[in-house]
Amino acid sequence: MKANCKNFEYLQFNDTKFVTIGIILTSLFFPILFMGVSVEEYKELHIFYFFKSIFYALPLWLLLRSILIFLRKRYPKISQTFKRNILLAISGLIATSLVCVVMNPPTNYIMSKLGIHLKGENFQVMFIVYAYLLGLSIFAIYEAVYFAGKYKRAVEDRERLKTMHVQTELDNLRNQINPHFLFNSLNTLMNLIPKDPDRAMTYLNKLSKFYRYSVNQKDDTSVLISTEIKNAKIYADLLHERFGDNIEIDFKGHMPEGATILPMTLQLLIENAVKHNIVSKSKPLKVEVYADLNGEYIYVRNNLQVKIQAVNSTGMGLRNIKERFSYLTEKKVIVDDSDGFFEIAVPLIYAKLLV
Repeated sequence: MKANCKNFEYLQFNDTKFVTIGIILTSLFFPILFMGVSVEEYKELHIFYFFKSIFYALPLWLLLRSILIFLRKRYPKISQTFKRNILLAISGLIATSLVCVVMNPPTNYIMSKLGIHLKGENFQVMFIVYAYLLGLSIFAIYEAVYFAGKYKRAVEDRERLKTMHVQTELDNLRNQINPHFLFNSLNTLMNLIPKDPDRAMTYLNKLSKFYRYSVNQKDDTSVLISTEIKNAKIYADLLHERFGDNIEIDFKGHMPEGATILPMTLQLLIENAVKHNIVSKSKPLKVEVYADLNGEYIYVRNNLQVKIQAVNSTGMGLRNIKERFSYLTEKKVIVDDSDGFFEIAVPLIYAKLLV
């Protein structure tokens, strides 16, 4: 259905048949219902009444439909419904008057040349009023279908997000508490205990905080960026303890207040940088985390030095992040691997976008 209607997003259905049948029915019954034409008169001159009505109905319907789509593009939010409908009512009256005034002379001229005098030709003002009221009634149907479609999509998106959330819990836990990371963390801790017990306790405390965050946030759709940054810094400290000066993770600049992000996103992106790149004394890995000046995206950027024997990867982590973000915001996750750097930009989410 969507493929057959390029304006599906603004109509919520393919209205081709609705427009066609609606114009035909309007042209058939408008003379009797609103022009004071009797059934007997209509039977005698029904062909002429029908074609005269077509001259009005076709351009009027298409014009009002275009206005409706334009206003929905211009004012798409639910909170803008009242404003949109007021503008539709005003512009609809102007459009109806314009079509009736413009089409009346040529249609009357054609009929006069054919020697046909149709009842209702001299009732221009009432004709406009009735046409306008009929138009509003028809587009009330458009509005009802539009909101029904929006509601259905909202329910479907919410269910998809819930399903995605359940499906990604295992992936998140696998990324957050995967055997390799746990093994490396415990190995680092074992090496620290005999050498520097105090440092080992500090490391263990940070490791505990990191896993506590992982468990506490597993049911949340989004978290404040400040909270996510705090956990990512703990994760960075754990990596520093493991790799020493071979890795540098820098959190730069100011993070916008009130912005949220999917939990564990930054940890996953930093982990991917470590997983796929060389981390050594001769080739230290440098990772930067920063937000843009507009507060729309947060970036994770690292120098590109891919391992010769690349670690097997299905790409599920990044794909999962893209899909989950797509249900929360229209902004896309951006990936750039040019100029010797690998950079991922994930959109920041604000409370008003989740309404």
